[in-house]
Amino acid sequence: MKVETFAAAVVGQMAGGDSKGTGLVNGEDVLLESINRPQGGGIRGIDATSGVERIQLTDQPRRTMSGVAVSLRPGRPGIVWQLTLKDNVAIARDQSTLAEQRRVAYRGEGWGLCDDGTQLVQSEGTMRLVLRDADTFAEKGVIEVAGGWWSSRRLGELECVRDGERSQVWANLAGTSWMLRVDLDARAVTAVADLAPAMAGSVAAEGDVISGIAWIPGARNEFWLSGSGWPRPVKVRLAARP
Repeated sequence: MKVETFAAAVVGQMAGGDSKGTGLVNGEDVLLESINRPQGGGIRGIDATSGVERIQLTDQPRRTMSGVAVSLRPGRPGIVWQLTLKDNVAIARDQSTLAEQRRVAYRGEGWGLCDDGTQLVQSEGTMRLVLRDADTFAEKGVIEVAGGWWSSRRLGELECVRDGERSQVWANLAGTSWMLRVDLDARAVTAVADLAPAMAGSVAAEGDVISGIAWIPGARNEFWLSGSGWPRPVKVRLAARP
């Protein structure tokens, strides 16, 4: 399968706020992200235009929180799923209030999380994507992301997108300025994206610089990106390279 190459360009920036969260996903009218404070981990909702914080819950003492996903299905209330990095627990939250509803145990580490409309997709700091039931969080299968120069890296933050009938995931390569697009049906990498042009001047420290990716619905290749040490999230557009 042909692997496309994209480069990112900054097309906007939040008017305020900060990039101190982990994980990023579009809620109904806010961006949701995990937060970690001295008193513990939690979640917050921020306005996507102003960056103003609308709601914050720090309700997970002594836990480090990571990926977050919004799961919407006909006939049932929305669920916000949130991962703990190393405590082997996923938190299910009410979409409206963000209050904890229940906890589910799982194996391995929790890095990134997204919902493709039929299932949850989780990364764990390896080159595997774990497929999970969106209601129970039970494991359904695994996709090994291999076969290219990225094989020795680790998958971090995730964002699920739809391209027609195709279910796809953009995954940050942890500690790098690159994202991969994985086609879940083909179980293969179909694109890579260089985020370095968008990150220039934004990164204050080395390491896991990309901490959040949120697709902007209705814009095929536009995303909100956040990163460790960035002043605030930026909006980027991916353009194909020749």
